[in-house]
Amino acid sequence: MLPTTESIITKLKALQNEQRRTMAMRNFPTKLEIIGVTSPDIKKTVKETIAKTNEYSIASKKELVWDLLQTNYHECHHLAYHFLEQEKKTLDALTAKECKSYAVCIDNWVLSDTYSTFILGVLWRNGRITDEYINQLANGDDVWKKRCALVSTVALNQKARGGTGDVPRTIAHCKKAVADKRSMIVKALSWALRVLIQHDSTAVKNFLNNYENELHNQVKREVTNKLKSGLKNPKN
Repeated sequence: MLPTTESIITKLKALQNEQRRTMAMRNFPTKLEIIGVTSPDIKKTVKETIAKTNEYSIASKKELVWDLLQTNYHECHHLAYHFLEQEKKTLDALTAKECKSYAVCIDNWVLSDTYSTFILGVLWRNGRITDEYINQLANGDDVWKKRCALVSTVALNQKARGGTGDVPRTIAHCKKAVADKRSMIVKALSWALRVLIQHDSTAVKNFLNNYENELHNQVKREVTNKLKSGLKNPKN
């Protein structure tokens, strides 16, 4: 039987784990309903969905993603982003308008990070999302839009995900976040800088030196640890 949004929801509910649900509600609260499905089970369901939609057209796969994003279930949104990340031809066929519309309910770090690294950042890297749009996200005060802009730089730089390095754009967005001490921005800034080390550790060291008096201590500690040991939080 070909998968539909309804059949995927039924599958996810059958995988419900109350311990996971409790943890999720505490660690990434959202206005969406959390079913309580572990990450391994999400990935397993994605794999099954990909196998069952192998003969779907790209248009039909886009429609399935959109339908999943119209539900009120956190796991459906999370699954939709994972599905797109694995469906390279469908991802390559996305327009800027479609990419922007897929950010329908990003109100926690799990969705912001999967959307930004799997979709938004990839399209930015490939030239379909403009610098102007990323700047628009970064320049506002909405914490999740600003986090998306920062986390999108990961797709520019993370070698494992096809990033080839983009020091100027990454540093430009990191500068915009220096004064923002909100936890979700502090953590995203640290991540963006740590990934950039793969391509230009000198640029990251210079950034730390230039903004030493303004950066949050967490950023300085984690990025310095990464530069020295290769780990964010090395064991003593």
